[in-house]
Amino acid sequence: MQPIDTDHLLDRATAAARRRTPDAELRGLRRLEGGVSSLTFASTLVGDREDKPIVLKVAPAGLAPVRNRDVLRQVQALRAVGRLPGFPVPDVLFSDNGNPPEEPPLFAMTLCPGESYEPLLDVSDNPPDASTVAERARAATRALARLQALTPHALGLGGEPVAAVDDELERWRRLFETVDPDIAPGQEKLHARLVERVPRSLAPRLLHGDYRLANMLFEGPELAAVIDWEIWSVGDPRSDLAWMLMHLEPATFSTRNVRPPTGKLGPCYRAVMTSCRSMPPCGEQQEPTSGPWRRWGRTSPGSSGSATTRRPRPSP
Repeated sequence: MQPIDTDHLLDRATAAARRRTPDAELRGLRRLEGGVSSLTFASTLVGDREDKPIVLKVAPAGLAPVRNRDVLRQVQALRAVGRLPGFPVPDVLFSDNGNPPEEPPLFAMTLCPGESYEPLLDVSDNPPDASTVAERARAATRALARLQALTPHALGLGGEPVAAVDDELERWRRLFETVDPDIAPGQEKLHARLVERVPRSLAPRLLHGDYRLANMLFEGPELAAVIDWEIWSVGDPRSDLAWMLMHLEPATFSTRNVRPPTGKLGPCYRAVMTSCRSMPPCGEQQEPTSGPWRRWGRTSPGSSGSATTRRPRPSP
């Protein structure tokens, strides 16, 4: 990855902001941790009624902005769900196509308040208490049900290709072929076992791709934003549900952290999905059955605990 000229980046972002607000200006640029597919900065947008803290996402310079590096594709998903009640995401403020790969594309979104904390992985001197973690898990489940009540067509994403379950399995197989064998020992045999029992696909829905509490911001127990949309796609809705449940399942990780109530999340999902059926335009409804899927997903190559580490979190 080529180094990026932050002064030039600030000038480019300011020019993009001025296409929306003529007297806009970006002040300051601070690199934020996290994420390997793009660069993330914090800045302040001045001149749009009041000073506004923002996040600037930039594709890596020198590389083609494709797949998870395609930051403008994230804009497409954020705008598609931006008006969905009960599913908060940052507001997209402006974007710039750039001239890749030398001048990478970028976009800006609101900097949402809140805390990100993965209960079975993160290490913190002052973690949220058990009741807060439990309510966050329920809030994430309710939000997912609201998202999955709508078809991709209803969200304006009807033209997106649909990723089948076996396509996802093949993607992980190719991924593990590129890494050292000790990262996922025995993955070839596991892949062969999973291929024999791939679940039948359900009607496709918009998938976040990494839907778990670590990719959400909370103010206390309240969900403030679902973030990090680098790998969104359209596919089987059970993928996001099972991925979240796996990260809340104590059997998946060896930990002494707070254990969320995974057994109580099913009723939350079903209640919201039932209520959404009476709210047009919901389109075709198929409620994911997470039990067998979660058992399949927990042993899938993508769920390998050998590739997961506990992450230190600073005290808020």
